Amino acid sequence: MSPAAISNSVRYLANIGMVVREPVQGSRADRYRLPIDHPWYGATTAKNALLKQLSDLAADGVDAAGGAETGPGRRVAEMADFFDFAQAELAQVVGRWMKVKDERLAERLRPTSS
Repeated sequence: MSPAAISNSVRYLANIGMVVREPVQGSRADRYRLPIDHPWYGATTAKNALLKQLSDLAADGVDAAGGAETGPGRRVAEMADFFDFAQAELAQVVGRWMKVKDERLAERLRPTSS
């Protein structure tokens, strides 16, 4: 991989909260680390916010595309509906994961019989 590709990837991970950049004291270098608690929740929440923005933009664009009764307007309205659906589903997936995560943790902590 090129240094530019690595830099762009790390920048993306930092933007979605999957890594945290920390300066190295006495140096111009930075150190990257995983946040302590569940960085994927932050990344998922960021995606949900993006889905909301896309839905709102598409909903606002229906009239600009000629209204929902035109072909282009209908497609833009469907795009808004899709992003609304994806946002709701993502929230439900995270909720189900929290339950599964708790169940798995309880299972790991349960004493095993020998």
